[in-house]
Amino acid sequence: MSPEPSPCFSIAPTPYGGRGAFASKHIPKDTLILSCEAPYASVVCRKFRKEVCAWCFSWSWEVARKGNWSISVPLEPQRVVNGSTPRKNVTGNGPNGGVWFCQEKCRNDWIDDGEDMELDSDTGHAGVRGLVNAALERCLTTMEKGKTRPRTTPASNGIELGWVSFLQTLEDLESGDDISPTFLEDTWERAEQLSSFSRSSTPTVKDVVRISGRENAKMVPLSPTILSEFELDTARFVLSGLLRRCISLSHTATSLANETSISTNSAGAWLDVLDLQDNTLLHVQSKPHILASNVRVWAFIKFVVHSASTEVRSLSEKTKHLVQVLKKSVDSPHDTRAILGREHGNVFGIWDMAPEGVDSEMLGWGLYPFGSYFNHDCEPSLHKKRQGRVMEYYALRDVCAGEELCISYVDNDEGVDQRRKALREWFFACGCLKCKTELASGGA
Repeated sequence: MSPEPSPCFSIAPTPYGGRGAFASKHIPKDTLILSCEAPYASVVCRKFRKEVCAWCFSWSWEVARKGNWSISVPLEPQRVVNGSTPRKNVTGNGPNGGVWFCQEKCRNDWIDDGEDMELDSDTGHAGVRGLVNAALERCLTTMEKGKTRPRTTPASNGIELGWVSFLQTLEDLESGDDISPTFLEDTWERAEQLSSFSRSSTPTVKDVVRISGRENAKMVPLSPTILSEFELDTARFVLSGLLRRCISLSHTATSLANETSISTNSAGAWLDVLDLQDNTLLHVQSKPHILASNVRVWAFIKFVVHSASTEVRSLSEKTKHLVQVLKKSVDSPHDTRAILGREHGNVFGIWDMAPEGVDSEMLGWGLYPFGSYFNHDCEPSLHKKRQGRVMEYYALRDVCAGEELCISYVDNDEGVDQRRKALREWFFACGCLKCKTELASGGA
C-alpha cells in the first residue's frame, strides 16, 4: 500500500472487522479530508457516452444545454497533429472510437494520460487508448452484424465445442451454496483453456465436451458471445484499468512490488487497487449468474486486445510495446479478475451535478482506491463531492481525533429496514448507532 493518503487520517483495523480511516487529529467541519485527482479505472455508461465527456465527465445537458458532444476519436487509426485530427474525423457524426469529449483539450488529455506521447511519434493512431477503443468499436460492429456469432449448423462428426456448453453451464447456476474458492479457480482455469481456441474451428480432442443426447451436434464459437449493455460497460471499465497499469509498467519497467503511487492524491497504483477488498466470492455466491458474465467480459476483452495488436505495424516502437504488455495482461484472466473482484463494493457512481434534493442520473462509475478506505455509517462524518475527474471528501461536522471517518453508501432518509436491505449489496448488516436505535424502537 502507498503512504497514508492524507495527513488527516490513518488506516487501522476497526473493532467490527476489516480496516477503516481514523482521524489523526481534530478536524473542523467543512475541512477537505481527501482529494483524489482521478479514478484508477472508469467508464461512462454507453447510453450516455455521446453526452458525457470521457475525460472530465461533463454532461452536455448541464454544461452546454445540447444533446451530444461533437469531439471523438476516429474509428480508423489516424495521426493526431498539433493536438487535433482532420475536421471530418473530429465530429461525432461519423465512425469513431466510442468515446466523446467536451473539448479538444479533454480528448488530448485522455490520449496522453500517462503515455507522454510525442505528437509526431505515431503515424497511425491517437494513443494506445484510441487504438484499443477503436478496435473495440470495430469488434462490436462486426458482432452486431452477426459475423462472429457461434456457428450452430451441426457438423458431421457430431461433437460440440466446449466453450458454448461451458458458458451455458455457468448461466444455469441457480444457487451459490456450492460455490467455493476452489470452484472459482477451476472455472477460470477452464475458461482460460477454452478461450485459446474459441476462434478456431479445429480444436484438439481434449478441448471438446461431449454433451449427453447431443453427440451429433457441433458448435464452433469463432468469437466471444455478444455482451449485454452492462457487460459492455464493465468491459470498458476493466480495460481502462488494465491500460493504466500497462502504461505504468511500460514507463517504470518495475516489478509488481515496485508499483506504488508517485502521489497519494493521484489515481493510485496497481498495488493500491489490489489492497482493496476482493468481493468476488460473496458476489458470485449471492448472484451466481455474475460468474458467466465475468467470463464473457474477459473473453471479449481478450478478443478486442488481440484484434488491436494486429494494427500496430505503422506505429512507434513505444506504442507497439504498450500493446504487447496489454496483450500479455489479458491472455490470462488474472488481472481482469483482480479488477472485477474489487469493482463491486469499491467503485463510486459518477453522478450528474444536480443540486441536493433533486433527482440525479448516474452517468458512469469510477474506482478511486483511496476513497474506498471510508466505511459506511448511516450518520456519516464525511460527504463526497465530484469536481470533474476529482473526487473530494469533506467533514460534515467537527470530528474528534481517533474517530472513524465514514461516508454513507445509501439514502439516510429511508427507514432502517430499507437502508439495511440496500446495504446487502456491500455484504454486511449495518450496526451503527442510528440503526441500533431505530431497531430498538421498532423502526421500519
